[in-house]
Amino acid sequence: MPSKSGTPGETSITVIYPSISAGGLGRLIGSILNCCRVGNINVSAILFGLPLAPLGATLYLLQKVVGERYELTTHAVKKWGAIGQSLHGDASLAQIGAVELDQQSGQAFFHAADLVILDNGGKELLTLSGVSRPDVFRRTILEARDASVQTLSALETIAARQPA
Repeated sequence: MPSKSGTPGETSITVIYPSISAGGLGRLIGSILNCCRVGNINVSAILFGLPLAPLGATLYLLQKVVGERYELTTHAVKKWGAIGQSLHGDASLAQIGAVELDQQSGQAFFHAADLVILDNGGKELLTLSGVSRPDVFRRTILEARDASVQTLSALETIAARQPA
């Protein structure tokens, strides 16, 4: 599927939506639902899960309308508005040096964390908040970056072999 950016040769690899743990109220719900454990039993989820369910569902729906979505393309990682063509930030794959996981309080319940995308110098390029199963998306970003860098290197080598 072509990317929304319209950059020639750019193709969308995947699009994900953050969990409700991207915002403070969602992280508060996660903290409440994960606060009391007895052995392997999450007592707080049993006690507070049903009363907090309507609030969680409302946050989920709001996230889909006024939140963000994250797109990994063959050229960049992009942060878009959930609906429409509003680009909130991007980082070229060639710029990415590392992708770190930063799990905020309350995100563990949702199996989520923030992904902080850094350049080779350690400078923050982009933060993706509340990514569900962040280790999987992190690995996908790094694999896309490695493939992009190797492809550009191969193209440069081929171009250097061409007679002038």
